[in-house]
Amino acid sequence: MALINIRMPLYFFLSGLFFKEYMSLGDFAVRKVNKLIVPYVFFAIFPYALLFVIWPETIPQNTHSIYIPLRLVIEPMNGTLWFLRALFLTYLLYYAYHRLSRSWPEWVKLMVVLAAALLAWVGTEAGNKHLENHLLLQWIWLLNIPMAFIALPYFYIAEFLRNHNILMMRFPLWKTIVGIMVFSVICLLTAQPDVSFKTLQLPNQPLIYVASLSGIVVIWLFSVAVNKIPFLSYCGRYSLIILGTQSFFFGVVKQYSSSTWVMFLVTMALAPATIWAFKRYFPRFTAQKDLFPVGEKLLRRKETK
Repeated sequence: MALINIRMPLYFFLSGLFFKEYMSLGDFAVRKVNKLIVPYVFFAIFPYALLFVIWPETIPQNTHSIYIPLRLVIEPMNGTLWFLRALFLTYLLYYAYHRLSRSWPEWVKLMVVLAAALLAWVGTEAGNKHLENHLLLQWIWLLNIPMAFIALPYFYIAEFLRNHNILMMRFPLWKTIVGIMVFSVICLLTAQPDVSFKTLQLPNQPLIYVASLSGIVVIWLFSVAVNKIPFLSYCGRYSLIILGTQSFFFGVVKQYSSSTWVMFLVTMALAPATIWAFKRYFPRFTAQKDLFPVGEKLLRRKETK
């Protein structure tokens, strides 16, 4: 249960660590389209188009009639891709907030993002009650718009810790062990059941923040103590490729085993070969190279016109 509270917030937190304004809003948006939207569209269509051609029996029968590219992009069969779409919206929202709040005291910045996030959560709680009969709400939920507001505190806290070099701090082993134990207990005590960030089923968002941030502290303390595990570091660096292909492998493995652990182990065993193949043959569609020009390349292209 605790892991469900931590996993998606951790991804948003890590994304916030690497937040950077770049040259302008246009340049920022193009960079995020290259890094998030292009892979989102690619992984929404390509793996399942391939699966549909070479192994159609792995695709649920009731989806054959709606198996069209537009449907896949709007509502991908790979359900984990929702995160890329939500993350893109979060980046744009935080960019605007970052520009607006540049001269504000830190405590004011934190209070504003918390207020915006909690208002979004209150709105989702009210919206969930009327979702079935409200088409506009269904589209807002489908596009994960409220999640962009709910994720703002993770972005702010990550950027604050990075700017103040707090994440570089090291502690004696006994303090690390005590910290891991204390924050693990806090995480377990505040973790909420039946949480779904994708469908905005968030029974107690304030406690989810406490649980997720406590879990993130545990992961941070453990990572500092262990330093580096090469295989996990490699997979983490190219986690977007794993995210985009895991449901493809799950669909194949599911024909032989319904065990989630078997699906996970097969996916991780194939991860190095999968990463190599997509880096080698589809670098512009997997955020390894830019599909659309950015920064200096974009300026040079404009000057030549």
